[in-house]
Amino acid sequence: MLALLIYSYATGTFSSRQIERNTYDGVPVGFHPDHDSICTFRVQNGELLAKNFHQVLELAVRAAVLNVGIHHPGGGRHQDPRQRQQAQRREPRTRP
Repeated sequence: MLALLIYSYATGTFSSRQIERNTYDGVPVGFHPDHDSICTFRVQNGELLAKNFHQVLELAVRAAVLNVGIHHPGGGRHQDPRQRQQAQRREPRTRP
């Protein structure tokens, strides 16, 4: 169950019901827990899950398969307000 939750969190799935659906559809596991079992395990083993997920992230960084950095909401670069205004004033590109 711990491995299933770590995999699910790493792939961006946090909902117990979605994790349950994924065990039938896309996640190769040998068991299919119901969402109540997933939720109960998560509540009872929250500290264990956090500690192990952190270790998985550290291993991924060391193995150079994960680049950890600061996420900027909006996905853009931080620009000087004047640069942003200049970019907004530019003519839109036209396709040839």
